[in-house]
Amino acid sequence: MHFLAKPATATREQTQNDEIEKELKAEARAKGKEHKILLLDEHADDREATVMMNSVKERGKGKDLAEQPDASIVEARMQVGATTHNFVHLRHWHRGHGDMDKWMQCFENVTAIAFFADLCDYNVMELDENRLLTSITHFDNLCSSRWVSNVSIILFLNIEGLPERLSESPPDPAHFPGYTGGGDYDKFCDYALHRFISLNQHPGTSVIYAHYVTSTNQETTIKFILSAIVDIALSAKLNAEADKKKPSPRPLTGTSR
Repeated sequence: MHFLAKPATATREQTQNDEIEKELKAEARAKGKEHKILLLDEHADDREATVMMNSVKERGKGKDLAEQPDASIVEARMQVGATTHNFVHLRHWHRGHGDMDKWMQCFENVTAIAFFADLCDYNVMELDENRLLTSITHFDNLCSSRWVSNVSIILFLNIEGLPERLSESPPDPAHFPGYTGGGDYDKFCDYALHRFISLNQHPGTSVIYAHYVTSTNQETTIKFILSAIVDIALSAKLNAEADKKKPSPRPLTGTSR
């Protein structure tokens, strides 16, 4: 599932958008663009982000940028044409999300943030806390952070094995009081997705791109990220063009007393 910026409705606007997109591609080929994607994984072992980083490293260059075992930063670069995509994985982010100041540099100049959560954690308890609800809380903290008010988020929701789990053990109503779908797979996915995307506090400047993932569709997942990055760049260009067309404020006239 993909949430994109609202499409233009008028033919003239669509034509203008197409021209701007062509201009963006031409600029990327001529100058070489760079995009930074920050990966934050809610899985206990960072498995989804780790798998993605390994896939990116197979296509480009990767290296560890820090040696700390509990908060190491890993970077991998992937070239697509003349555009460089820098993937930065903040390991074990979920363990110290409350101390985000020490990782502030990771949020600088970010094009997009990829956030990984596991819907299969709906009945998993850790330190007396429901794992999925904890992920939703962390996502809420991220959306309300001053660092991401102008940054779009790519939300990946793991659903591998979810239908079987739901059929065996429906979500506990005590943890999800507003959910009434029982073990219905589609209803629970829609419910969980809405819980996440409803937390966007900056819909005018930040878009949430959402995608269901499994371990077998890594190629599709990477393509989804690249597609979202193109859309983010296009939206930024459109906004810049719109700002240029805004009339300048009229100067004040008359004399003051």
